[in-house]
Amino acid sequence: MDKGCGPKNTISAATKPTLGKRALQCGEAMAILGTESRERKRSSGGGLALLWKTQVQLDVVNYTDHHILAKVVEDDGFEWMLTCFYGWPKSSQKKKSWALLSHLSTFVRGPWFFIGDFNAILHSNEKQSKFPPQFNQMDEFRLALDACNVADLGFVGYPFTWNNKRPGAANTRMRLDQAVANMGWREKFHASTVTHLYSHASNHRPLILQTRVGWRKQHRNSRAFWFEEACLLWEDCEKTVQESWCNVGSALSVLKRTKEKISKCGADLAAWGSLKTQPATEEIKNLQKQVEELSKEKATEENGSALLEARSRAQLAVLTNPGSVQVWSPPTGSVYKLNFDAAVFTSTRSSSVGVIVRNSLGEVMAGLSAHGPAVANSEEAEALACRKAIEFAIDAGFMDLVIEGDNAAVMKATASPRLDRSRLGHIYDDIRMLAAGFRSWSVGCVKRSANSTAHCLARFASQLEEELVWLEESPPPALDSLYVDASLLNDE
Repeated sequence: MDKGCGPKNTISAATKPTLGKRALQCGEAMAILGTESRERKRSSGGGLALLWKTQVQLDVVNYTDHHILAKVVEDDGFEWMLTCFYGWPKSSQKKKSWALLSHLSTFVRGPWFFIGDFNAILHSNEKQSKFPPQFNQMDEFRLALDACNVADLGFVGYPFTWNNKRPGAANTRMRLDQAVANMGWREKFHASTVTHLYSHASNHRPLILQTRVGWRKQHRNSRAFWFEEACLLWEDCEKTVQESWCNVGSALSVLKRTKEKISKCGADLAAWGSLKTQPATEEIKNLQKQVEELSKEKATEENGSALLEARSRAQLAVLTNPGSVQVWSPPTGSVYKLNFDAAVFTSTRSSSVGVIVRNSLGEVMAGLSAHGPAVANSEEAEALACRKAIEFAIDAGFMDLVIEGDNAAVMKATASPRLDRSRLGHIYDDIRMLAAGFRSWSVGCVKRSANSTAHCLARFASQLEEELVWLEESPPPALDSLYVDASLLNDE
């Protein structure tokens, strides 16, 4: 491990490293050679070496022939656990690797990162050979990582890290070397990258991890403010601009003074705009909330009248402000439109999925409300929901589909023909493979307001013990949303 000075640090790993003229024998915990510290465990079938600079705060916790576990303390006091790993190469011994991972997790509390040669692959596209991958071994590897709450960090560079260097059809290439980490580590070093380097002599490519704290990503709930012509409708907009423009400008150069004014004006407008909401959008949200609350109440004549009035007002607000909220639009011809959504329940980290399939008349062809697995974040939940939705459509016999969701990252990855090397890449690969069975299909990203029916079904799944399917009938949990969609459709 080599940690340099400056804004980024580097960790490098390679299989079977050498330590120069003096190698540490098994049982010799540490040796100081010059200004470097080195930790070595070696066996006849492979080995591990950990090297770090003396100014790095690192303490070795424990080690075996197949791992080194250490605690690292950053300059700012941030502590994290580092594991260097070497998995058993024989298929009959793979379970020992996963048992060791499980054992190591008992020593870890907090951020955790490990890197090394796992002698295993996570996904079928990580192997290029005439021999097919063993899916049971891939599943066991995934389960072992899931049990440790860690995920693949992805990589940059050549897709395979190991090559048997045999010619022709006998050649096999695999991604055996990986870097994984848990959420605590990824949140601290969220701008980090793993790169596969070139190796001339070894059959393994070295991995280099560059740990960067980077710029903090904007909080998901903190939306950026965009100045639009509609902002001029607010009375205090012009006043904000004038005050900001006139109160800045100490630089001697006209150009620098103008740059100062623009920068200050932009910051003031952003602060001003963050407190504003489009009046029409706010009204629509309030009316939709009112409809939802009235729908939950016991049905009475008085309640029914109030519900109809609220629905009409919400519909009118949407129609008179077409740019404020996106509405669901039907497919054309004999094509069906599938909308899906996921819900994540923060208390349990569990997820759920909602799916609705409609024809060109807006009629419901099929619906699904089902539980999903525990997830790390909303993108993972949405990606899994997309895969579940497509599996549902295949089972229901649909052949021509428009697939819509409201997560831009998921829809972009689904539509992309490129190999996805992120930790969710295997899910997107599954989605494209499944969708290839359709006669025709396309994807689109919509706002939540145009995906509300699927969202209702996803939220409803939290009340279910088993998944619920509707065929050619309107799902009761989404009747209000379907009513609004149908009303807007009829008025177009």
